[in-house]
Amino acid sequence: MSKTTVINKSSKSTSMKKVAIVTLLGGAVEWYCFLLYGQAAGTVFNKVFFSGVSDPYAAQILSYLSFAIGYLARPFGAMFFGNYGDKLGRKFTVIASLAFMGISTFAIGLIPSYENIGIMAPILLQIFRLTQCFGLGGKWGGGILMAFENADPKERAFYAAIPQMGLPVGLAFASLLLAIPSKLLSETMFLAYGWRIAFMISAVLIVLIMYIRINIMETEDFAKAQEKVKQQEAEEKKTAMPLVQMFKNYWKTILLGCGTRWIDGVFYNVFAVFTLSYATQNLGVDQSSMYIVNIVFAISAMPFILWAGKLADKLGKGKLFCISSIACGLIAIPGMKIIENSGGNLFVITSVIIVGWSIMYSGIWGVLGSLWAQLFETEVRYSGISFVYHAPSFLVAGIVPTICTYLLKVSNGNVMLIGVFVSFVALVSTICGAILQKRHDKAEKLAKVNKTISSEIGATE
Repeated sequence: MSKTTVINKSSKSTSMKKVAIVTLLGGAVEWYCFLLYGQAAGTVFNKVFFSGVSDPYAAQILSYLSFAIGYLARPFGAMFFGNYGDKLGRKFTVIASLAFMGISTFAIGLIPSYENIGIMAPILLQIFRLTQCFGLGGKWGGGILMAFENADPKERAFYAAIPQMGLPVGLAFASLLLAIPSKLLSETMFLAYGWRIAFMISAVLIVLIMYIRINIMETEDFAKAQEKVKQQEAEEKKTAMPLVQMFKNYWKTILLGCGTRWIDGVFYNVFAVFTLSYATQNLGVDQSSMYIVNIVFAISAMPFILWAGKLADKLGKGKLFCISSIACGLIAIPGMKIIENSGGNLFVITSVIIVGWSIMYSGIWGVLGSLWAQLFETEVRYSGISFVYHAPSFLVAGIVPTICTYLLKVSNGNVMLIGVFVSFVALVSTICGAILQKRHDKAEKLAKVNKTISSEIGATE
């Protein structure tokens, strides 16, 4: 068992600032690696690794499928790292999963094109995408819990939203490092080596973050959980594997949690991934301009994610999630139709994505981690939130750009079906979120009643 360094109560404020900074930086690098692939899948990989396919729609679908198939590895990473995260600690698994992501992302930048090595190019691409996503399966939950478990209970949603800011930071940075060579180089040079620069830079970023994270403490909740496990073992009541406990005691929570995950995966991939290829291929927008659009709406989202965390602590995590999910459902159809009829106007496209993704979606993304974390006991929390986030990822997120591309083709370029799809998903997720919060509130009230009864019995004795 690794030694645990617990945060000193007297330096709580300073420690939380340190935790906030480290989890934000870690989240930024994590999402930089992951989202960089999504950006390239929409604009580069169809021409570099699937150039043997003559139909541009088919090439784009294959490129997005390579993006989607990687999601299949995420639940396995979540179970593997989540189980060890609950047994060995948050820090150990976060560092190990970061290493998986960094090595895989760097390796993608070295893969020769289809013209050079034929079918081996997309095969290698898929292998490294799978290992990249395996690492992400363990990284996300650990970062959230580093912040959530160290924070004051009244501020847990706010601090859990800080590592979530890593997504727009990583997206902005990935878009920037693709936009610069795309603008400076010819298309031939960019497709030959320009896009690879962003992938190879990931190695430097990962090493830097791993160095910083090595010095971070374990969480107080984890230390308490470890003491509880030791007492149980001493009494010969050895606890089962966290993963087994999670499935046995929380299966209803897991199913409802996966339902709330649906709108997160769909809305993000429609507005932040699919629109990139749609604008460049269907509206004639310059590729480097769309990278810049991504930077703008990613930066715009940052304050709203923090605000969502702050508001969730006051309003309630489940309530804010449901409000945000409904808002995303309402803007889906008009938002997509406005983009379709924009004529490629960058101001119009950017404005729609800012309202939908940067503002409305931030209420979902900023609260998801704390919404799920409150539902699991510490002993299984890492396994629980990691599984809920990653297990349904292929269906609710990874395959979404492929579905959108297919819907666009069968409807002859009309985006209405895509908007209807998003709205339906928002309805389902809102219902799951409402039920989830209701069950949590009921369990919390019961726990308070039991605590009061126990106190009264103790006083009587």
